[in-house]
Amino acid sequence: MENPLATTAELPSRTALSYYVKIAVSALGILALAGALAAVPFTPIGFSYIFILAFAVFAAPRMTLQLSGSNLTLSFSDAVVFFTFIVYGGELAVITAFVETFSNCVYLKKRRKESPRYFVIFNSSLSALIAAATYGVVELFSRAAYGSAFIELRLTDTRTLAAVLGITALAHFFFSSAFAAFYQKLRTQGSFLEIWKTHCVSSALTHFTGAGIAGATFKVFNYGDVALGVISFIVIAVAYINYRTLINEINRSIANVEEAERQKADSERRRAEIEKARRKEAESYAEELCRSLEKEARANDALRKSERELQHAASHDSLTGLANRKHLNDILGELISGYRQDPSATFQVLFLDIRSFKNINDT
Repeated sequence: MENPLATTAELPSRTALSYYVKIAVSALGILALAGALAAVPFTPIGFSYIFILAFAVFAAPRMTLQLSGSNLTLSFSDAVVFFTFIVYGGELAVITAFVETFSNCVYLKKRRKESPRYFVIFNSSLSALIAAATYGVVELFSRAAYGSAFIELRLTDTRTLAAVLGITALAHFFFSSAFAAFYQKLRTQGSFLEIWKTHCVSSALTHFTGAGIAGATFKVFNYGDVALGVISFIVIAVAYINYRTLINEINRSIANVEEAERQKADSERRRAEIEKARRKEAESYAEELCRSLEKEARANDALRKSERELQHAASHDSLTGLANRKHLNDILGELISGYRQDPSATFQVLFLDIRSFKNINDT
């Protein structure tokens, strides 16, 4: 996703721009939270909301399930926010989104060794801002479709409840995925559409699953049947435990496969390093052998040359360089031996008497 043609001057500007975006989002999120808090005195709150808030703070962050190597995540945070939407209204939903995300970020920050700058406040403010924007869309939808404010709708009607939850989940997904793709594009200069399709579309499962859980929970509480509520809770708990067990088994299998692949890659790397070391050692031995053979060849050439020089010195006079008596005897010996073996191989010897040569040679 990183643009290889980006210059070093562009990189700091991207960082600065993303930093300004963080500041702007944090400020807008705090403003949305402040507006929601200002409306709290006019909103009826009971112990049930305190229970929902406690669940969002202590339980929801630890119940998130994610498949290893995938963007698929099942979280109950959206279900808590959506349930607060349809029961208590948008203002408390904004507060719930901020508190739940704040708790989730603190939980993740404790589990991680390193976290980005302003990790907690930025994500918490972003959740509050997205919840506020979603509330605005739901309010507009309620006035356009039903001619009344959202707080006045009769959500006991299944069709109305389904429509409200559907538009809520859709708007929440749109705002969160669009900002995530925009922020990623801001940092990497990639394609907005490609980033959205690759990294954000899969999050729709969390939003619509959360809407479904919120709607089912609302209908159970709306009936006011304790037995039905207990049965529904047991069914959801069993389904969650089975799903969690399945996800954990899949994650373990994926981890085992990844570990096996790492071990295989390590063994192949070690084997390649061993083969490389052996090849270098063999090349070193070959070079050493070549040097030894070259030395031996030079020594043999020197020995043969010395032998030839010795033979020449033995059969020639050192002063005149002419053949001496030994050389003559050797030649005659060879000729006589040849005649003895083959009488037809005759030869002749010519004696020249050079006057006074012996006196000259002796001097």
